[in-house]
Amino acid sequence: MPAVPTPLSRPTADAPGDPTHRIPAPAPADLPPRAPARRRASHATGFWLVAVAFTVLMAFGTAPTPLWPLYEARDHFGATTVTVAYASMVVGAAAAFLGLGHLSDRLGRRRIIVPALLVGIVASVVLIVWRDLPGLIAGRS
Repeated sequence: MPAVPTPLSRPTADAPGDPTHRIPAPAPADLPPRAPARRRASHATGFWLVAVAFTVLMAFGTAPTPLWPLYEARDHFGATTVTVAYASMVVGAAAAFLGLGHLSDRLGRRRIIVPALLVGIVASVVLIVWRDLPGLIAGRS
């Protein structure tokens, strides 16, 4: 019975057209090992997960904004103090984008979104718990 050629075989030098004279081709040695197969979410599931994460992050980022007039009245903040607190938020965001923005390109969006959400939640907890000016600035940064 003749041997059936396989995609991983090649003809021998003495009989290039004869399918019975085939030897297995060596496996490439320079390929990295394959990662185990992961279960993938559908596009709709991924969309809704990202939509919820974005909504939560935006909610935690904007929730303290209406509280600033209350902070001003309670702690007698002036316009300069509120401006400094808001400027710290911009400086913190710019530093995060410049310093950590490349990580999502290297590690992937999935690995970055959960820590980003946790940082937003921790910042909101800092705003709730630490009511002095340093806490308000730290929570906004």
